[in-house]
Amino acid sequence: SVNSSSSSAQEDPKPSGTSKEQVLVEDDNITVKFTGTQEDNLWGYTVKVYLENNTEKDLMFSVDDVSVNGYMCDPFWASTVAAGKKANEKITFSEAAFAENGIEAVEEISFTLHVYDSNDLTADSLLKKTFTVNP
Repeated sequence: SVNSSSSSAQEDPKPSGTSKEQVLVEDDNITVKFTGTQEDNLWGYTVKVYLENNTEKDLMFSVDDVSVNGYMCDPFWASTVAAGKKANEKITFSEAAFAENGIEAVEEISFTLHVYDSNDLTADSLLKKTFTVNP
């Protein structure tokens, strides 16, 4: 089914200091936005994301099959967002993973975003889709 209704009230992006905001998913259940990067974080290169859970269930947001500039670099990140809540999260990549793969500047990040009921692992996923962002 196609849902053609969209709310224009959510289209005012919040300013982010480092790079352009990109909406990855925006539907009745969830919103996921890439809101910027932080290259000099203590732990390594960081991607900032905004997560919104518009369901009545607690949702787990995670990333799988992550590559940076074509090299596999798993940040081992997942975040639970309670029903009806929002979160600003940071996905951090280790400096060692970048060094091992000779990554000096991030040009492209590809990943599979997986969103599912954090209390019912047998339920169907709300989202399992691959995205590519160019910070």
